[in-house]
Amino acid sequence: MRVEKVSERVDIPVTVLAILWEQIFRFCSRLFVDGFSSARKCSNSGRGLMQLDFTQFLSKLEKISPVSLKGLPDREYVDNYVKAYYLPESIMEEFIQSHSEYNAQQLKTLVNCALQGNKRSKQRLLSIIEEMEKTKR
Repeated sequence: MRVEKVSERVDIPVTVLAILWEQIFRFCSRLFVDGFSSARKCSNSGRGLMQLDFTQFLSKLEKISPVSLKGLPDREYVDNYVKAYYLPESIMEEFIQSHSEYNAQQLKTLVNCALQGNKRSKQRLLSIIEEMEKTKR
């Protein structure tokens, strides 16, 4: 709404609008993943609601955005995080090691929620995350 008010007074080029909306979408995507990673427990229906919430957000944002948001990479950032909750243990390790875009806390929450019943695997994956975090510093 603020961008619209400013554009009434000042002509904002389409390229600048596209950059603004891309940054808004990027920020919102990061907030979604941060919010999802703050959950202590997550059921299958909760995971489905995560995906539904993000889908609803996208549909509303596409209605108000003057530029297309379909090709934005941050869309995959959120989708991949939610889909990772469904990964089997054998693939979870590969996901953790190949997705450095998520911070350690986000990955820890993912492991804790996805592997609630498997204590040994959970500890192993959490130690992998800790080692990755140490090497980043």
